[in-house]
Amino acid sequence: ALAAMVDYTFRGMPKGVRDLPDLDSSMLLGDVDKSPTLAKAPPFLRDELLFPYLAGTTFTQHVLRTTDGWAGFRKVFENPPVSTQQVLHPDLYLSGVAPKQVTLPDLSSLLPDGWKKLDENLIGEFGLREILKQFLGDTRARSLAPEWAGDRYAIFEHEKSKQMLLVVRLRLGSAADAARFFGNYSEALELKYDKRRALFRRPNFFSFNTDDGGVFLRCVGDQCLSMEGAGRDVFDKITRAIGWPANPSASPDPYRTPRKTTVTTMRLPPRAESQATALLAPVP
Repeated sequence: ALAAMVDYTFRGMPKGVRDLPDLDSSMLLGDVDKSPTLAKAPPFLRDELLFPYLAGTTFTQHVLRTTDGWAGFRKVFENPPVSTQQVLHPDLYLSGVAPKQVTLPDLSSLLPDGWKKLDENLIGEFGLREILKQFLGDTRARSLAPEWAGDRYAIFEHEKSKQMLLVVRLRLGSAADAARFFGNYSEALELKYDKRRALFRRPNFFSFNTDDGGVFLRCVGDQCLSMEGAGRDVFDKITRAIGWPANPSASPDPYRTPRKTTVTTMRLPPRAESQATALLAPVP
């Protein structure tokens, strides 16, 4: 819509939006991102609201350039992008590169009684970038997020203690990308949880304990699995169900899920590629 508005502004002229240089975000937004309402919004929510205007417009401009204009753009409505990655990288959309399928085992059968699933969905490249940006900054986030190749997450809540559990299985572009992600995301987890104990680190395994439960990160090949909010026994069950080799031996301190916890989350709309990001907000 924003690209069409720009094109309408140039009506009667020999050139349109497809002929312009890459549209600058500051030009597209004007003072919109400086509004008091957006200024008070959580960073992820603000970026999510602006995403269709920024990434959507540059996506549209790119497609218009590589097809026969608005007549060719009609095909986008017939075959829309299937992920935020395709919007962020229009060449992937035009070449038909879709995210790789990622699945989680039946977690309900692996958890003790009392856990209720709240959501299972995708984070996507945009969501991953927002998560990383909270802890590692925008520059590093923009460098790491394009390595995303697919994911699946699930959120559970314990009916009595109200403890939250987040499980994310992520697929990266290659084993080298997964190793790079492991190093950076383990740093992000440490920055998120400033109160931690029993830290245990191996080349592809990282864990520590908090008052809100264990935190784990394991990478095998081009995939990584993270879990926040339950014990080592649960993480071991999940990795076995996936078919991965046994996890490295843990430190003597047992990873037990605490009975009572206090969880701080961002209030976000229940949309695809967003709910997991809420649980990854910094813990005070």
